[in-house]
Amino acid sequence: MNTLIIDTTPPQEYPIAEQDGVTISGNGETASQTVCLDNGRGGITARFSQPPLAMSARIIANGEIVFSGRIRAVTLGASVRVELEP
Repeated sequence: MNTLIIDTTPPQEYPIAEQDGVTISGNGETASQTVCLDNGRGGITARFSQPPLAMSARIIANGEIVFSGRIRAVTLGASVRVELEP
C-alpha cells in the first residue's frame, strides 16, 4: 500500500486509496502527481479545514520515496484529492 506523508510536526501519514500517474506539463518541465485519500468518515476534511497547501509531502511505496514535492491543491469530498508538484 502506498502512503502520503505530509511533513508537519509530527508528520501526518495517510494511506493512498487511488493514485494517478505522473502528469507532465505541455512544456515537459513540470511533473505532478495526484493521489486520492479515503475520506469515508470525514476525518480528513476536519484535518484539512486549513488545507496544507505548499507543504512538503512524499509518496512512499514499498518503503521507498517514489515522489517528493509540495502540495499544490486539495479537493475535499468523499475522497480527498491531493495534487503534488516538485
